[in-house]
Amino acid sequence: MNKLRTWRKAQKITAAEAGAKIGVSSVQWFRMETGDRAVAADKVLQVEAMTGIPRTELRPDIFKEVA
Repeated sequence: MNKLRTWRKAQKITAAEAGAKIGVSSVQWFRMETGDRAVAADKVLQVEAMTGIPRTELRPDIFKEVA
């Protein structure tokens, strides 16, 4: 997900630092950034709080936008 990478680069932190903030490895964080893996369901709210990226964008398959 490019928004995760954009956020991380704007914060000037590494994937390891970003991952550590939510309790995942740098490899897991990088896979979420690239879209190889979805943001883990149990980490979505942490990622949303940390990055400001809405949960509906992070995991639209779980969280639906309310009209």
